[in-house]
Amino acid sequence: MFDPELPLVFNQRYVFGNGPDAHPSDLEEGCNCQFEVHEGLRRDFGISLPPYYLSREIWHDPDGLFRPVTEVEVVERGDVGLFGQWGIRDSRKFHLARVVYKTPTGEPVFRDASFSEGGISDRSLSQLFRYPHYAVLYAIRRHKELDAFGVC
Repeated sequence: MFDPELPLVFNQRYVFGNGPDAHPSDLEEGCNCQFEVHEGLRRDFGISLPPYYLSREIWHDPDGLFRPVTEVEVVERGDVGLFGQWGIRDSRKFHLARVVYKTPTGEPVFRDASFSEGGISDRSLSQLFRYPHYAVLYAIRRHKELDAFGVC
């Protein structure tokens, strides 16, 4: 699935170690899921996350930047999903993907950078659940500044 109204942040390949905390992050070499979320929020909403805000920090949210979204039915553009395998216990292993739009039936479509797709792609929630590494949606977080944009 691809929404032409929301162009991909990069047409690059997936590179596990090239996240927002890479020094320096060379976007020409590709990006990981964390960097895609950072860059997408910056580009679409002007929200800059600290470079150290990776999967674990979005899960625990030590700086209080996010709030939980408790119902899948109320997810909106910009929300961040934390996915993983069944039984994951280390929050550093969560896969990040952000909501970019909803299908006509209301199913959220997430944009992520992943090894399984070889780069950045848009996939519905049901499509993500088909992959063992993304079989569980552990949480959805909304950056508090998104409330001011009226997307929620």
